[in-house]
Amino acid sequence: MNPTIPTLLIEPSSTVGAEREALKQQFLECLRAIRTSATALGDVAARLFRLGTSKRTLLRWAVEAGYNERYVRNVINHVCRQAGLCRRRSGAGPRTPQEALIILAFATDRYGGRAEKLLRAAAHAAKVQRLAQAAQGPAHFAVASRP
Repeated sequence: MNPTIPTLLIEPSSTVGAEREALKQQFLECLRAIRTSATALGDVAARLFRLGTSKRTLLRWAVEAGYNERYVRNVINHVCRQAGLCRRRSGAGPRTPQEALIILAFATDRYGGRAEKLLRAAAHAAKVQRLAQAAQGPAHFAVASRP
């Protein structure tokens, strides 16, 4: 058993139906007042998860009640992470280009602890430079005549 991944205990099915329906209603009520009852929403969602309710089911309930799917998916994932029930896989996201790692190694070797700050400043300067060039329009090249 992996100690970093919590295990969920599934309760017997005899009490699941009624309690699950009541918790469904509480879940939807908490979504309505998300700004004031985020803690209550987390508690209700955690209890629903212990009853074996999936994230997909919570999402379906919320969408059927008229909530925006992307918003509710974000809320449910946030609640899962806060409760320690869901974890993002490490390494998710785009890979760092090899060239960027070479630049990082150079900056760290040369500037030590200041490397991160200097690289951020360099990225900002590059963006400003690119925007300034784009504002000037396409480059006009003079064609030299051949002798």
